[in-house]
Amino acid sequence: MAAFRMVPSTCHLCVKFPTLFGITTIRGDRVGAKKCFKINARLHTDHLDPRDHALPPVDQNNHITIADEKSALISKDFPENEKPTLVVLFSEYFDVFAWGPGDMPGIEKNIAEHRLSLKPSATPVRQKKRSFGGEKQRAIREEVEKLLGVGFIRETAYPSWLANAIIVKKSSGK
Repeated sequence: MAAFRMVPSTCHLCVKFPTLFGITTIRGDRVGAKKCFKINARLHTDHLDPRDHALPPVDQNNHITIADEKSALISKDFPENEKPTLVVLFSEYFDVFAWGPGDMPGIEKNIAEHRLSLKPSATPVRQKKRSFGGEKQRAIREEVEKLLGVGFIRETAYPSWLANAIIVKKSSGK
């Protein structure tokens, strides 16, 4: 496009460029453009949907114990003769892996900190506060205390909006 000095206009579905006979315009078709866009979007985003690539069920995995009672999940299809090599590799580089939030104290905030990017004109949405009972409440409290303890999160007050916690069981059943 640069070699032909083309100027595209997506809103007009055309491209213009100079020729020996003047400015030439090539016009597009809205229906065809929409069809092409949908096909292209599907080609580039289908692999991003986590529901299409769900993790295998827990019963298709094995736990391997590394050290200090830390374990990792590996596929049951992983070759048996390679498992000892994998355990040795994990053990050799044990300090590289973050086995929990407390194992990552020196991470810079610009890498791990998340912010809510809100438009100033957006109106906040306040969900009705849900109460969780028994096991869910204990799980929420434990996770929040753990993350507060290592400094991963801090308490803030947003009186104009509220989003409830979402509880999801891990593949390990916890």
